[in-house]
Amino acid sequence: MGKHQDRRSGELWEPLTEHATFRLGIDYGFRDAFTEGRPIPPDAYESYLNTPRWAYFRAPSYERYLRFYDMYSATCRLRATGLSEIEAAEAVRRRFDPVVVLTTPQDGQKVPCSNIAKGTYPLDFKDYIWPVVYVSGRYYPQATEGKAAQKNSGNWYQPVRFGDCNDPKEDGEKPFQLIIVTANELANAEFEKYEKAGQASRNWRGMVELPQGTIEQVRLSVTRQ
Repeated sequence: MGKHQDRRSGELWEPLTEHATFRLGIDYGFRDAFTEGRPIPPDAYESYLNTPRWAYFRAPSYERYLRFYDMYSATCRLRATGLSEIEAAEAVRRRFDPVVVLTTPQDGQKVPCSNIAKGTYPLDFKDYIWPVVYVSGRYYPQATEGKAAQKNSGNWYQPVRFGDCNDPKEDGEKPFQLIIVTANELANAEFEKYEKAGQASRNWRGMVELPQGTIEQVRLSVTRQ
């Protein structure tokens, strides 16, 4: 068995044990797909999709495979801090499994500029929730008075704006993506720093990339009315 290579940082790691990969939700018959250096290219992955490795196992979609791959990388990185493989895998599984749900708006909807994004979260969830509008290659966090979404007894909500609400014709019929991310303390501080700078200059230029410490929960596409 070869090494596992983080597809973002390029770091090389020793493979995880069977027990750790099982905790991540990765089937035993699929383990070698994570120890061939970089991720398997989409064309080569077709063989996994079309050929059952075992009678009881079929490979997940390529998108799901890449998500598993990132979970594998995160587990290797966390293992290096001193946690056992099982502890690291369980911590990563909790972080990566979507825990925040978006109920409105819905994928494919045609929406007005000003909206209220709403959803749910587990009562024991402690991180911050940020709706982020993605358009023209930049991320625009959506805040209320510079803060993350409001949480109340398992329900969260936050006003969101898709484009310029002062000129309805400016962004009419334009496609947008709405991304719901969770943020740890460091990522939340970066979002708040961005919002504070925008309020001071009255110019929100968008973020080139999301802060470290965010985990994407939901992504959907909408079109401005």
